[in-house]
Amino acid sequence: MCLFKKKKEIKKDKPLNTKDKGEDIIYLKKPAKNACGGTTETLDRNAPKEIGSHSIKSFCVESCINNRTYGPDATDGTDCPYYIYAFAEPGQEGSFIYFECLEEPYEDSERTVGVAYVKEDVFPELDGLVRELGLVSENGHHSRTHGLPQDFGGSVLIRYESGEKISFSDNQAPIISKKSAIRLTSFFKKALKGRQLPLPDAEKLSSIEFEELRENGGFTRATLTFNPDGTGTNKKTSKYEDPTVYQSEKPVDAQTMTAIKKTVAEKRMFWWPSLPESEAKTVFNRRKTLTLVLDDGTAYKFSNAKELPDKIDRGFFNIELEMTTKH
Repeated sequence: MCLFKKKKEIKKDKPLNTKDKGEDIIYLKKPAKNACGGTTETLDRNAPKEIGSHSIKSFCVESCINNRTYGPDATDGTDCPYYIYAFAEPGQEGSFIYFECLEEPYEDSERTVGVAYVKEDVFPELDGLVRELGLVSENGHHSRTHGLPQDFGGSVLIRYESGEKISFSDNQAPIISKKSAIRLTSFFKKALKGRQLPLPDAEKLSSIEFEELRENGGFTRATLTFNPDGTGTNKKTSKYEDPTVYQSEKPVDAQTMTAIKKTVAEKRMFWWPSLPESEAKTVFNRRKTLTLVLDDGTAYKFSNAKELPDKIDRGFFNIELEMTTKH
């Protein structure tokens, strides 16, 4: 359940200490040393309050909303959600969009989730909305209250092709206004209705190939074959620091194979090849890829470093786990 507190004003005239080494970041609030809990609040004095670029590279806004706000933030009665997660990025064939909305602040409340890869370019309009809502005004401000049981606020991260970005967060209080939430909800629900790219049927999968190349010359390769009776066969080859090459072949039950097809479909994994890569997700110099192969021989290959929402991105790990660890 989202509980809300009035967001405190930032007292920029009284920083608690000097900037971090190599960065122009000041502490507005900092817990005492070895203190349990407390709030860390920082401000990046180099964060721009104007963005020159109009080309959005990725857009992500997540926040609980103070639905009972009155005064300047009151609306004309338009319904406002209690939580939104709005994500968008340009792909090679259009605009990839993910939107999640929770109508009420309860665990069993209706949750709307939409995923689409539309042919329309939604980013000129989205850029205009970012400027209209004044999201850049809080740029560089981050507040984290330690020990909270859940995130009662959220975060904004908007990257531009120029390298500019808008980034701010607060896990204690809503980070966008009620009006902003309504406008973003309206925009994303409309965008989800665009002309979608075709999505192949996961039931036509014939095999999935996994490959991991490690820095020391080691590797893991696995091929999961879908059998006519609904079961599967997983063949794996691995090499680590020693010269020995390990091989295995194991059966996979029908229930697991059905779950894998469901993951491919729900996470829209056939769309992933034409989506951009995320430099931040390339970890420990390990390159991992999955290749989805249909019964007509069509192959869809992509890496584990795609710029995607966590709830979509975890689909890669779920399949990797089945092919490399469980079988």
